[in-house]
Order: sequence, then structure tokens, then C-alpha cells
Amino acid sequence: MLIYKNYYIGCFAVFLLGLSMLPKISMAYEKDKTYRVTILHTNDHHGATWASNIGEAGLAARMTLIESIKKDVFKQGGDVILLDAGDFNTGNPFSEVLLAEPDIKGMNLIGYEAMTIGDHELDNPLSALKQQEQWADFPFLSANIYHKGTNTRVFKPFTMLNKSGLNIAVVGLTTEDLTRFSYIEYTDNLEVRSPVDETIKAIDELHSSQSPDITIGLTHLGYDNTAKSNTKGLGDVTLANSLPTGMLDFIIGGHSHDAICIPEPNTQSTNNKTVNKCLPDFKNNIWIMQAGELGRYVGRADIEFINGKTKLVHYELIPVNHMNEYLGHDDAPVIEFISSPITPSKKMQALLETYYETAINKLNNDTVGFVDETLENINPAPDPSGKRKQTHLSQLILTAMIEKTGADLAIIEPQNISQSIQAGNILYDQIRYALMPWGGFRIIDLNETKLVFVDLTAKELEDYLKVINENPYFIDQIFTLTNHPSLRNIKGKNIQLDKNKKYRLATLEAYSLGKASYAQINHHPNFVNTGMLISKVVRDYIEKNSPLKASDYTPPIE
Repeated sequence: MLIYKNYYIGCFAVFLLGLSMLPKISMAYEKDKTYRVTILHTNDHHGATWASNIGEAGLAARMTLIESIKKDVFKQGGDVILLDAGDFNTGNPFSEVLLAEPDIKGMNLIGYEAMTIGDHELDNPLSALKQQEQWADFPFLSANIYHKGTNTRVFKPFTMLNKSGLNIAVVGLTTEDLTRFSYIEYTDNLEVRSPVDETIKAIDELHSSQSPDITIGLTHLGYDNTAKSNTKGLGDVTLANSLPTGMLDFIIGGHSHDAICIPEPNTQSTNNKTVNKCLPDFKNNIWIMQAGELGRYVGRADIEFINGKTKLVHYELIPVNHMNEYLGHDDAPVIEFISSPITPSKKMQALLETYYETAINKLNNDTVGFVDETLENINPAPDPSGKRKQTHLSQLILTAMIEKTGADLAIIEPQNISQSIQAGNILYDQIRYALMPWGGFRIIDLNETKLVFVDLTAKELEDYLKVINENPYFIDQIFTLTNHPSLRNIKGKNIQLDKNKKYRLATLEAYSLGKASYAQINHHPNFVNTGMLISKVVRDYIEKNSPLKASDYTPPIE
């Protein structure tokens, strides 16, 4: 199985690829007629409304791509479904400060027809999510979120789409992780029930009044029960294997940010990272799809339906303006396309421009808290011994990471803190700029500054710290915070840990990939990507604990 992230995938399959369901008892279709439908899907948008700082992705380029596909499909007598698998919230301050209104209005303009509720939709109060639902021209779905202590769902469980005479049901499902990452005051009155039980229940309800020809599970569960964002709730693979055969034709998922690209059904491969032909996963006669994150891909599944049987005839993960950035001649930055260039839609750009100035003004005046004295970050260079000393601001950031994750140990690098936060009112913009790295010509992009954590055994943590200690210079360049005496000084090889205890380590996604002098942890089965930008984590901490006393974050004596 190949799961690819953050690089170009050309995924083409133009062969007949199997059957996904047995014939239905109730037929709404015409006998012997071939129906052609193209499913387009995205997931984990996370506020990526505007293109990145080097021109990748963005709703404007996505709209051009989708409109081109629709035109081609309609010309050939087919029809199109456009779906999103959740988490449009949280990830970009320009989106967050406007409660994702430009994101939703942009999705309306593109023509989305349904979206499932992701866990980050509840990073705001339910009332805010209901406001977002009012802005949308498409339904928000979740069959398994209930008002606690009742049998009343919070959202529609499913929607029915008619495409060229076919009835296509879309059932929404949300991860049980919802109550883990959102604030308790936003989710305390909600209950997330078993995705398996609620899928069966919703489809029973569906069949009591309607006759779907094709049934899609639009999920925000994560790819597998070992998926990187999904350590508690079951994932799409487990869901597929747990359902009666024939209950779903497709699972279109999100939450684990995977771009699923598999050479052929039910095979696994660990090499050959670049493939020209690939398929979704296939379990229990259900195709399982996911299209990465941040709008960097649009998934395309071309299907045929004949006499109650569904066939996948083509699958593709289409990159949206993927770029490569490197230092060229004379160390000048070079940015170039590594996928087919897509011209951004002027219509979408015009829509987004109406929000941009408003977002800038709000960010410039968005007060999130107060601090009595400056949170210093006055030590960007190492002292004569080569060690960088911790600062008031680094202590606050690490404290916010620990409070959000419940971690025993938090690690960041000083390169990710560029300036102090001055005494007085704290603006969100100050937090964002303080967390921009001071080195290099490129600001770390959104997916590299997310908060992650992993639960490790004592032996695993010892091995992790051993890798850091192999570079004496590097161990002096990181900032750490812990409430555990045994972890106060991680330098050295004689750290005393409780062999019967698990330790939670919090850090940034960029440090989890096994680069520089870090051990790779992002493939660990207990690894969790919270999906939250570190700037938002710090913002939330300041809002919750304001007014702050700078003296509470005095660095320890080293």
C-alpha cells in the first residue's frame, strides 16, 4: 500500500476495475442502460482558501480544474458529484478571523453538493458552526453526532442526489476523535456514536423511504485505525470491513490527510514512491478514497453503473499547482511547477478579494489577550558555549503545547520564534509573526507548523532522545519543557524513566518526519496530528489564561 503526502502524484487507471455492490432489490434505474458519473472529492481544506506563498493549491485554481472536468464529463454525456470530507475549519488565520465565510462561499461557487463534519468544525462553538451551515448551499452531514442523552442528531445524516436518473445517497460520518481535540465547552453536550452502528442505522432509515442506486460513505474518520490522526476512533478500512457486504459502494474520507494511491487492489508496496497508475484502496467490495490535504489534490473517480452494478473505470489524484522551491544560481530562490499549471479562476479571485481587506483589518485589530510585561525572545544567537538559552516566549509556547495535548515533554527549536511579544494587548498578528522562523528564505508552510504528539514507552522515548544526543551541537539548540523531574535535563544518556509508564511527547509536524537530528515518529501507531497550527494553539492558550504575567514564564536556570 502506498500512501503519499506532499509531492506530485500522477494517478491514472483506465481499466475496468471491479464490482463494488450486488444488484439492488429496488431499482430506480433503467434496465441495461449505462450510467456514467464522475465523483470529485477533497478533504481537510483547513482554511487553504488562498494559494500558498509559492502559488500552490487555493480555491481559484481548484475551481478552474473542477470546471474543466465538469465540461469534459458533460460533453461525454456523464454527470458529476462534488463532495468534501470535512475539516474546512482551522489552519489559516485569514480564514479563521472570518469564521471561514470565504471558504464556504468559495465552495458554493465551485458547486459542492455535500460535506461531512470534521473534528475541527467544533474548534468553534456549535452556534458558529450553525452559522457556517447557513452560509453553505450544500448540506453538512453527520449520522453519528447526537445531542448528548438524546436520540436527536445534530446534523442531517444523509442526502440524496439525483444524477442523470440515478439516485445516489451520501451518508456523513464523523470521527470519535471529535471530543478529544475540541474544547470541552464546545463538545460537552454532544455524543459521537459508533460509525459502524450509525452507518447501518442511517442506511436502514434511507431504504425505508428511498431507493438509492449507489451509496457513498462521506467520512471524516481517518484512513485506518492506525492512521496518524486517528488513534482512538476506527478508520475507513475498519469501517469497510465491519459493514455487511454491499452496504456501501464507496468511502470518501478525510482526517488522516492521506493521498491514497495504490498500484492495484489488495496489494502492498513499500518502495517505488513515484507511480504513474494507481487506485483507491479496496476492502470488502468498497473503494476507499482520500485526497491528501489543503486542497493540494482533487480526487477523480469515473464510474459506470449498469443493472445495479457499479464499476470504477478510472481513478486519478490530480495535483493542484504543485511547486518545487530550491536555491538556484547565486543562492537565489527558484520556484517552478512540478505539475501541469492551472490558471486560477478570475471569478473566484474576485470573490476572495472582497474578503481579503476585511481579513487583514481584523487580523491587525484582533486582540486575543493581555500581558503585563514583554514576553522576551532576546536570545536568537547561541551563548559562547554554543547553547541557546530559553526565553519567556519559548516557555509560554511550550506550556501551550503541553496544556493542549496533555504531554509530558514538549520540544521546539528557537528558529521557529522570531521576535518578542510586547507588553500590553496581544494581537493575533503578533503571535503569527513571532512564530515565523527567522532563518531561510521560505516561511514554513501551514502543514509544517501543526501541533503533533505521540505516546511512547520509556524505551521508545530513550531511543528518541538518544538520536538527539548523537549531535551534541543540536541538543543545545532545542527548547524543552516538562513537569517531570526525570525529563528536566534530556541531555545525556542516563535519563531515568519509569519502565512501566508511557510518556507523551509534543512537538511540531516538521520535526516528526525524521529530518535533521530528529528520529522519525510520524509513522508511529500512537502518533496524532492535531491539525492545529501552533499559532492557533498559542492564541487559544492566551485567550484562556489572559491576563498573563510574564514572570510566570521565567525560563529555568540552566
